[in-house]
Amino acid sequence: MARETRRRPVRGGPRRACTPPVALAVAADAADFERLRRYRLFGAADHGAYLRRTERQLRVMRGAGVAVHLRVLEADGYEEFCARRLLAPADPVARAAFAADPELPGEPYVYAGEGLAELLPALLRDHRARAGVAAGCAALLDAVERGGRPQARLAAFLGYAAELCLAVAAGAGEGRFRLELRAEGAGGEPLEAAAGLAELVALVELRGTAGGGRSGPTAREAEAFVVTLAAVLAGPGAGELLLAGPDGADVRGWALAAGRAAPLTVLELRALPPPGPRRPREAFPLPPPPPGLT
Repeated sequence: MARETRRRPVRGGPRRACTPPVALAVAADAADFERLRRYRLFGAADHGAYLRRTERQLRVMRGAGVAVHLRVLEADGYEEFCARRLLAPADPVARAAFAADPELPGEPYVYAGEGLAELLPALLRDHRARAGVAAGCAALLDAVERGGRPQARLAAFLGYAAELCLAVAAGAGEGRFRLELRAEGAGGEPLEAAAGLAELVALVELRGTAGGGRSGPTAREAEAFVVTLAAVLAGPGAGELLLAGPDGADVRGWALAAGRAAPLTVLELRALPPPGPRRPREAFPLPPPPPGLT
């Protein structure tokens, strides 16, 4: 007869299973909240009460060890999502699917315990940066598909955009600088982006031009900037690349056209549409595109 083997009890009780993250869409803007109330998504609460209830919900989930991924519940985007997926906007399943949409660009915004005063501006900023990533990627893909070898051209223009950001950082000197991109696409559509120079350098050096590693609004703004700059360089559009100092002054600039970045003179900077740059300065040369890229 086989000897009975007793299992020793596990100290500390049974182990808790790993809890998957929860995706939640937040109506951060009051106008979106009012438009979406007709679907009875929020109960009878006004926007302020809804936000306070949402904050309590977030703190409870974080206290329970649940990771919460947030996105903005925007009326236009939500209604378009529901129409595309043949979902009823009033159905709670539709709101949950929207919050966890796998096609949402970039890493998720992870709730870190912030109060509403800090969370809402950061979440809206993250939302705008996500939209910038999506618009920049769409414009870049459209530009590289106009010629042959689109995958190789995509990688080449992203690499050149990253090289320009590093070259600007090398010539900028000490201080907190910010890069701004103002351009038009092939059809006259605006292509705009802005990001901190330090965040751009961190993105290029630590992550390449896209991918995992860092997340949050500042990192996503840098990602949107790089892909939008690559789209301008790859397409037939034109615009300006502006470098501003810590106080928004001491501005230097480069004209973007035909895949190149040419330094702007002080007179050319002063001729830009108002509000013109404060204390314009002569720009330094930037590297030309690699042979065969333009």
